[in-house]
Amino acid sequence: MDGSKWMDRTAASVTEALAALPYVKVTVGANSSFADVNGNFSVTNAGSADVSASAGVRGRYFRVFSPSTDAPPIAQTFTPGVSSSIVFNSANTDQTRRAEVNAYVQANVVRDMVITALPTYPTIANQFEGGAGGLFRVNVAVAGTCNAFYDGTSINFYSSGGGCSNTAFYDVVHHEYGHHVVSAGGSGQGQYGEGTGDCMGVLLSDQPILGIGFQSNCNAGIRTAANTLQYPQSSEIHSAGQLISGCVWSTRNAMVAAAVPNYQTLLKRLCVNAVTLHRGTEITPQITIDWLTFDDNDGNAGNGTPNYATINAGFSAHNMAAPAISLLTFSYPDGKPSSVLPGVASSFRVDVTSVSATAQPGTGQISYKIIAGPYNTVPMSEITPNHYMATLPTILCGDTITYYFRAQTTSSTIVADPATAPATTFSTFAATSNATVFNDNFQTNQGWVVTNGAGLTSGTWARAVPSAQTTGRTAPPTADYDASGMCFVTQNGDGDFDIDGGSTTLTSPAMNATGGTATLTYARWYSNDTGGGPNADTFVVEISGNNGSSWSNLETVGPAGPEAHSGWFVKSFVIPGAQATNQFKVRFTASDIGTGSVVEAAVDAVRLTVAACVNPSCPADFDGDGSVDLFDYDAFVTCFETPGCSGADFDGDGTVDFFDYDAFVVAFETPCP
Repeated sequence: MDGSKWMDRTAASVTEALAALPYVKVTVGANSSFADVNGNFSVTNAGSADVSASAGVRGRYFRVFSPSTDAPPIAQTFTPGVSSSIVFNSANTDQTRRAEVNAYVQANVVRDMVITALPTYPTIANQFEGGAGGLFRVNVAVAGTCNAFYDGTSINFYSSGGGCSNTAFYDVVHHEYGHHVVSAGGSGQGQYGEGTGDCMGVLLSDQPILGIGFQSNCNAGIRTAANTLQYPQSSEIHSAGQLISGCVWSTRNAMVAAAVPNYQTLLKRLCVNAVTLHRGTEITPQITIDWLTFDDNDGNAGNGTPNYATINAGFSAHNMAAPAISLLTFSYPDGKPSSVLPGVASSFRVDVTSVSATAQPGTGQISYKIIAGPYNTVPMSEITPNHYMATLPTILCGDTITYYFRAQTTSSTIVADPATAPATTFSTFAATSNATVFNDNFQTNQGWVVTNGAGLTSGTWARAVPSAQTTGRTAPPTADYDASGMCFVTQNGDGDFDIDGGSTTLTSPAMNATGGTATLTYARWYSNDTGGGPNADTFVVEISGNNGSSWSNLETVGPAGPEAHSGWFVKSFVIPGAQATNQFKVRFTASDIGTGSVVEAAVDAVRLTVAACVNPSCPADFDGDGSVDLFDYDAFVTCFETPGCSGADFDGDGTVDFFDYDAFVVAFETPCP
């Protein structure tokens, strides 16, 4: 049997019109079927005689009660092969019948929007007949007036009275289901829940006024997204909630002005997905970052996102500005040298890329200093526009060279890398050998030990292939750093399996860091900026030179900052001599001892290298290139005149003076064996 459409008539302050009832369940005898999104259905039935089909205000996803029993079903006789329609609320004279169909239709409308934006939305994706969550309940004709509410398991609407319309209509339904979206996404309610509920209506109507006709006035609503509210808000939660709807509406207007294609679809995707990152009940600028996280297309929101300008404009209008993005970025296709050979100049590629400004070709520079000497700044050799070759000068074995880069925009703004140079810099050192003594990509168990603090309830370290995170959360990694497959991650799983109640520590096996300059390198991931109390915890890295009997801090990540907001970061540290023993260990500790942040951590690609300077058989070969010539003489003179140069004390008496100069001259004039 084929059917046509199940119709309702719409809501307060709107001229009545027919609309399809999507996904309604239709029953003929022992057979049943669900209508499609347009209300069309087909039910198998043997024979050619007329049959009776019945349907209620119940479908694949929702079940409407008035208020404690099922909304009355409708039965109609159908002739097989002949299409026809049933109209629910055909008379449109009974507010309860009207409320039943309006609430049903609009609940499906807002759910469809959520699932289209994020098909795997937590909880909601499994709420359907036969699914793990079952049908979601909608109650109408609830006792009382001038209100509607969400109670954690259902949305509820009042009949007319007290100067208010029946509340089961359009964006009131969207708003209340929005509370369920917030709850299912893992967040609290408060001003955030009220504001997000309003956003559901704004996204669907593409207009700012909410609740038109709620107070029986078809010329006025009860709230508006076209507002100038500023962060922070401490007023009553419904009023304060307009801050986030204001951000959404201002972003919408910025996108319209910028002619962003499909801006409505984009706004729905960003707003719905961002709910899964939020924790707590407050509206804060973290929401701006959440939007940028889902707008990003290259894994680095710090260099801007496709819609950064319009998102920043919309949220800035409410004192929720996005973090500033770089004018230019520097990249190193060949990597930066971890060590260099003594007496040999070292060259590597440096690319300067335009981000929020345009790079000016020919302006790339490298600044370097040897040991404690002054900085020298020289141009880099430009291969093609904004693609350079940087060269580090020759240094002696054991000496360190510190360096950083600069380039200009077309407006003559200077940009450095590192951004805070020369306060922070890159460095390398000269060595005749650089051996890797420990290298772990975690594909096998090399003896790491996990210990958990008292009170820890979840989030322990585990060696695993990171979950694909189909719930849309970004706090934990979705892949390891080096693409080998496995890493150590805090309680691997799809969803919020974050650290709770204490700390978890990952400790390495003992490593041999003796025989030269030891350098520890690792990739780490840390997120601490979502949840009810974001940016309240830290990720601590410590080292030990006595097999773990005592520990020294190597670095602390967080509680705030760009490296506490997810993402893999590679870190490299020269190990101080006191810890550079044959009982060297490193440990990583992640904790949740704050007020409710979602804490996730991961570690990958741990490597320990030891670089050494092998004493030359001929001491006069000062630059270590295997021959004694005037380059060695020049190298010694430079070292002698440079404070702190490791080879200037040529006679080894602990003092740099002219006796060292004389000793070198004697060695230089003495043939080597």
